[in-house]
Amino acid sequence: MSRFGGSSRFGGGVSTMEFETSSVFGEAETRTSIANQIALGKQAQEQLLMSFLRSYHTKDGKFVYRDQLLANYKSGCPWIKVEMEDLCSWESSLASAVESDPAAFISTFEHAAGLYIYQMTNTGSSDSEQQPVPTIQVLLNKNDAPTSIRDISAASICKLVKLQGIVVSASRVTPRPLVIVIRCKSCHSEVSLTSQPGQSAPLIPKLCQNSNTAIKCPADSYSVLADKCTFIDTQTLKLQENPESIPTGELPRTVLLMVDRALVGRAIPGTRISVVGIMSASSSTRDRSVGAGGACLALSYIRAICITPQSGGGRSLPSFKPEEESVFSHLASRSDVMDVLLRSTAPAIYGLPTVKQALLCQLFGGSSKTLPDAVKLRGHINVLLLGDPGTAKSQMLKWVEKVSPIAVYTSGKGSSAAGLTASVTRDPHSREFYLEGGAMVLADGGIVCIDEFDKMDVSDRVAIHEAMEQQTISIAKAGITTILNSRTAVLAAANPVYGRYDDKRSGEENIEFQTTILSRFDLIFLIKDKRNEEGDQRIANHLIGIHSQQPGGVSVSSEQLATTEIRDTLTIDQLKRYIMYCRSKCSPRICSQSAKILEDYYVNIRSQARRAQQLVRGKPVIPITIRQLEAITRVTESFARMQRLQETTAHHARQAIALFEAATVAAIHGQSPLMRELSPELAKEISTAEEIIRGMLPIGTTANEQFLVAQLAKRGVKSGVAFAAIDVMVKRDELESRRQRKAVLRKH
Repeated sequence: MSRFGGSSRFGGGVSTMEFETSSVFGEAETRTSIANQIALGKQAQEQLLMSFLRSYHTKDGKFVYRDQLLANYKSGCPWIKVEMEDLCSWESSLASAVESDPAAFISTFEHAAGLYIYQMTNTGSSDSEQQPVPTIQVLLNKNDAPTSIRDISAASICKLVKLQGIVVSASRVTPRPLVIVIRCKSCHSEVSLTSQPGQSAPLIPKLCQNSNTAIKCPADSYSVLADKCTFIDTQTLKLQENPESIPTGELPRTVLLMVDRALVGRAIPGTRISVVGIMSASSSTRDRSVGAGGACLALSYIRAICITPQSGGGRSLPSFKPEEESVFSHLASRSDVMDVLLRSTAPAIYGLPTVKQALLCQLFGGSSKTLPDAVKLRGHINVLLLGDPGTAKSQMLKWVEKVSPIAVYTSGKGSSAAGLTASVTRDPHSREFYLEGGAMVLADGGIVCIDEFDKMDVSDRVAIHEAMEQQTISIAKAGITTILNSRTAVLAAANPVYGRYDDKRSGEENIEFQTTILSRFDLIFLIKDKRNEEGDQRIANHLIGIHSQQPGGVSVSSEQLATTEIRDTLTIDQLKRYIMYCRSKCSPRICSQSAKILEDYYVNIRSQARRAQQLVRGKPVIPITIRQLEAITRVTESFARMQRLQETTAHHARQAIALFEAATVAAIHGQSPLMRELSPELAKEISTAEEIIRGMLPIGTTANEQFLVAQLAKRGVKSGVAFAAIDVMVKRDELESRRQRKAVLRKH
């Protein structure tokens, strides 16, 4: 919406408002004289502000603030949001008044808004029918660049500041007295005390202030008349700087926000907001004696006068220059865009193309959906990297943390259920309980990277079940019952039970995770450190080449991003901006061809799993459920989003199936030879090996597993078939594994 100033702002539709411009405060000719008298007192400033509310309009003749104020007041919402740029362009003299004393200016503006609405609503009414002057809250917003929480200093006290961050905790909504009426118990005289905005509260005098009584009233004779007091709703928020803006190795900085009236309840933990407020300080209330320093300032806070929640899953929508959009649009239209993105993914890590492809899918993500019955389907993709030490799992997590627009990195051993989700803590000053969001709340709209996922306690892993699928966190503690948003993807890295993956052991012995947590991962990769001379030589050459390069890298500024031509690879900054560009510009949907391909594949893989389960008579650790069909759907949408397409193609569906086969299906096959699609010949060989084992091992006896395999080999049974037969009998509870699979006991 365009604004304009000068003499032209009184043109157009002003002629239709003659009854207003003839008001005692409304003549356009008097505005200049009022501006010249602005320093004379509060009344002149009120007149100028009332004239602004009445006369300011846009180029198309809309009186935005007058209409907004009347509409809000009639609907029971006594507040108005004013852009500071409009106010200063309408009258430049007001800019100095805001900067010099913002608290006094806001108070004057609110009183002027109340007087204006009083005039508008009481026109033509008799004195007996007129209502008192209403209280209007003014939300003053400005579009300046935000100040970092780290840059707040003593010079900011009593000044207007703009901050951006994420709300990590929110207190309960409590009433605060705006006007306190007290009565003396002795002489029954009443006194009204007005409190200042913010945390300050009026002090009730110890001695009676009535000097007309002959008898001196005793000390502490005042009592509060609650029915005559005026209260407003207040709330305390803790604002923390955005995780992506915290310098490496530094602790996050926080600041307290005091919100009241219309701003209460606008932000919950995990919400990213932009706040305009007045830096204030409150005095200590522990000891009011002057000798003990009771008048000293003890606590600084921000008195919020405008809060704007940032959209886009907890984040404001990014803006792009036309030149930058042209570069990204050309990249998306290239036929080799997938190869360019893959080459740009963790280039310092050798190999692992399928894992890098999965990380790209996670960064771009699928499309979130809300069904007509209000059921929400997540679009974020969860990935689990399970493998041997030294396979660059942690390096991949660190790379994703740098590239993702929003990311939080944590370690499983140092994380608890409350640290990942949310906790209820007690304020040491007010002794009230309030919510404090964890890592998955702070990463709302981004990715949570959890390293050493296997080192977490089982109870802590169970706590993130809801956050991984429903993308919410439910809290019911200390009388606080609420639901927080956790619209985030999870990238986890873990080691097998014995440190390295043992092909001779079954999946249950190698993977210590429960089926409930594994089914929530869309892609599960089993990364093995294969001992291969040729492969080791290539990895060594790649690593030595990295160490022999010159230290430092080439950084690209934001101005250069818009004009830099993208050729073979992308820098981290370019890739991050391209991810933000694709996620903000398109939301792909599944086409009919892709839907048919995905349906047929799901039915086929379920039938394979069912045949293997009938032979084993047990369920695999990594099941194939309807969640896996949703996972493939999300991966298909992510491939389409990489090319900035609004609809998927059959090729995208085949790419998603191939990636799922290389990830989750390969991990299932890696559990045991039985999970492969069995041929009739192989099933017959396994059955024959079972009969031989029953003949060799009487019920109740124990034998070494390697001895059994060696005896079966003498009878022509392959070692793979022998291990498979032992696995089948263990799953059927015919055999019991002992001493870490070194021995087996025949049970029945």
